[in-house]
Amino acid sequence: LGALAPREAHLELECTLKADGAAMGQFLAKVVAQLRAAGWQLIHLVMDNASVNTAALKEAVLSPWLGFVQVHWTPPHASWLNLAEPMWSAFHRAVLQNSEFRTEEAVIAVTQLYLDYWRAHPRAYHWPRPPRKKRPPARLPVWKRLHTIPIICRTLNYRRTTSMPPSVRSAIWLT
Repeated sequence: LGALAPREAHLELECTLKADGAAMGQFLAKVVAQLRAAGWQLIHLVMDNASVNTAALKEAVLSPWLGFVQVHWTPPHASWLNLAEPMWSAFHRAVLQNSEFRTEEAVIAVTQLYLDYWRAHPRAYHWPRPPRKKRPPARLPVWKRLHTIPIICRTLNYRRTTSMPPSVRSAIWLT
């Protein structure tokens, strides 16, 4: 389970045997208590529509904190609106991808190492992302630029004749 404060680059991770409403409720209560102790007045939770999240908000352990929490639900199939998704993607690439864990302790140890690394090198996430720089459009192929050939020929002809002495220029024009 994880919670991310994107602008402050604050991350909390916790390994549980199963991700159900009770575990998520306890995790959220712990995170909200920590944030309230740090001086946060109102905590905005951005959650997707996973059944774990909806069940967590019904847990009694979270009820004392509901006055300090405002929940925002992302629409279905709109993961790009949740700034925790890039964090989960980075976590997956750094920890889980191409890994084989034989015990739960190994998963917990690697997750704790990732969390320690994150806290040593925090990275704020911003939305919206700055627009990507686009490459300039490719030049048109020659056959699509054929309409420019008369202009090019006239320009070349003019350059060729202006660099010649006046007597030769008049001879060229007369012929």
